[in-house]
Amino acid sequence: MRRPLLSNPGFTLVELLVATALLVGLMVLLLQVTDQTNRIWRSTSGKVQQFREAREGFETLTRKLSQATLNPYYEYFDASGNPRNATNSASFTPVRYGRNSELRYLSGPAAALGVSSPLAGTPVTHSVFFQAPTGDVNDTSLRPLRNLLTTQGFHVELVSDAATKPPFVAATRSRFRLMHLVEPSENLVLYTRTSGNAGLLTSGPGGRDWFQVPLASSANVHLLADNIVALVVLPRLSRNDEAAPHST
Repeated sequence: MRRPLLSNPGFTLVELLVATALLVGLMVLLLQVTDQTNRIWRSTSGKVQQFREAREGFETLTRKLSQATLNPYYEYFDASGNPRNATNSASFTPVRYGRNSELRYLSGPAAALGVSSPLAGTPVTHSVFFQAPTGDVNDTSLRPLRNLLTTQGFHVELVSDAATKPPFVAATRSRFRLMHLVEPSENLVLYTRTSGNAGLLTSGPGGRDWFQVPLASSANVHLLADNIVALVVLPRLSRNDEAAPHST
């Protein structure tokens, strides 16, 4: 027995065109949604990465700064505020008795401190430099000595990525970056400023060569975080120091 022939065995041309148009419309809509989602994801992931870098940079700064060491001791000072040492001991006239230290801490506006960049950048806002027993060394034989003093520092600068970008990337751009100074312990400039060394007189208590010398070498300065536009350091004395009378 023969099967009856269908009166409409397939799609008409109009039906195919309508179906194709609907399919194309759905694909365009899906591509737009996918592209928008991709843009939102990239933007969000970029912000998350920036916040992560900023948080890690702040944690590093806080950890290192909490180890800042002065180790002061009491010493005689003359009328000019110079401490007694082997060079001026013969003519030294003590005027007051106060705290002294060969170690240093200095913070304030980068321009006022004379901060320079080995990457030809422009330092901005505040900066801070100090000694801490972090044990950072290049000499592998010194690595077991984990508490050696090093000079640490942090500053923000507007600098181009020409020196740090991959060689296959042609375009360069400038951005604000949080930079970290680490002077290896075996190169510590303060070793030449100990008691009895004439260099201590040339630099004085307010000398800045102890951080300016290592800061001039790009090997000692590392990128800590991108897109950090400002660093503000407001040091305060302890309650005991604020309550104690200060001699001049």
